[in-house]
Amino acid sequence: MFCWLLSSCTSTEKLLCRTWRVDDVQFLPSATPMNDKMNEVLAENMKTKLTFTFQADSVYKVNNNGKETTSKWWFAKDKKSFYAIVPNGSTVESKIESLKTGSFTVVFPPSEKMTGYKLICSPVTVK
Repeated sequence: MFCWLLSSCTSTEKLLCRTWRVDDVQFLPSATPMNDKMNEVLAENMKTKLTFTFQADSVYKVNNNGKETTSKWWFAKDKKSFYAIVPNGSTVESKIESLKTGSFTVVFPPSEKMTGYKLICSPVTVK
């Protein structure tokens, strides 16, 4: 059992499992686009008030201006994307565009109810 636990920690997981802050937001074309002012406000809030943490035990935490929510996450088989359960209970797949020790770029695709965006992130602390 202990060997299985050790082998489940892949290098991709080790890179992802930390706390991240948002450095930049790029909004994607969407069926439900927001206006420029709304995009500007949302991007600024994400950059100044949002951190998120991936833990090896599949716990995913989002801290938005001191309010923390907890959920679950897991990798897709190819580890080029991950799934997370969002606050409304649905499961969302997000694409990992880039993942390095000092940076993480993730794409949250647009949906019928949500504008898609790309987050360019850096770790709050480097492991």
